[in-house]
Parts: sequence; C-alpha cells; structure tokens
Amino acid sequence: MKVLYVAEIVGKAGIYAFRKALPQLKSIYSWDFLIACADGATGGKGLGRTHAAYLHKLGANALTTGDYCFYKKDLTEDLEKISYVLRPDNLNPEAPGFGARVYRVGNEKIAVAVLLGQNGFNKMHSNSPYVHLPVLLERLRKETPYIILDIHAKASA
Repeated sequence: MKVLYVAEIVGKAGIYAFRKALPQLKSIYSWDFLIACADGATGGKGLGRTHAAYLHKLGANALTTGDYCFYKKDLTEDLEKISYVLRPDNLNPEAPGFGARVYRVGNEKIAVAVLLGQNGFNKMHSNSPYVHLPVLLERLRKETPYIILDIHAKASA
C-alpha cells in the first residue's frame, strides 16, 4: 500500500497548490491513500466545512487537524458525522469528532491518528501524547498493522 502525506495546507494559496500539484504527482507517483494536514486550510487558522469537502473531493481520503481543530464552528458542529476529518486523539474524550479512524483501502485497512503536542499551544490543551500513544496503538493494532500517526507539535519535548 502506498500512502501520500501532504503537510500543512494553509489558506487559499495552500489549497490552490494542492489542487494544481495533485494531477502531476498522480501521473508520476501512484498512491492508494492520501492524507493531508488541513489545520490551517481556511484562512490560515482552522478548517471550514466547505474547504474540508473540497479537499476530500480533490482526493484527500483523510484530513488531519491540530490546535485549530475547533476554530470553525460550521465544521465543529458536524465533526462526528464527517469520517474523513480527524482532530487530535489526546484531547478530552468528550470533545466532538474522532482522533483516529480505520479506513478500508482495497482489501486492506489503514489507521490514521492525530496527536497534539503540549508545548507552545496557548489556546488548546491536550493530554500527554507520550502517555496516550501506547493505549492508542494497542487499540488500533487490533484492527490493522498499518498505522499512520500525525503528531501536530511545535516541539518534541
């Protein structure tokens, strides 16, 4: 299984670059699953519902977010219904949406998860990704050995 990960689609320019680059990339490289970090796709801070749908239509199978995951109310209200958008998994369990999902790719399954770091984010507070990771991996490994982890952080500490 081949996976393409596109990091940090930011604003109109990022969406434009994503749209323009995909056909050429697809003609050179063939992938089975496309993950894109779209935490700043809508105006540089957050991901709106329209941009999420558009990026998905362009070919993104999963969209990851980070500290701006709840900045756009139109997406936050329906986050649990939109299977291709992921918020950090190490947030409060009562937060809307999902931080990890398992997707079917042909005859295989692939898990995609997002964890948020703890340093440098003054408006979003998460549980320790280091404490959360073993539990998350154990849960996902029950469904698939293929796990892609997006760690949205400003520091590794």
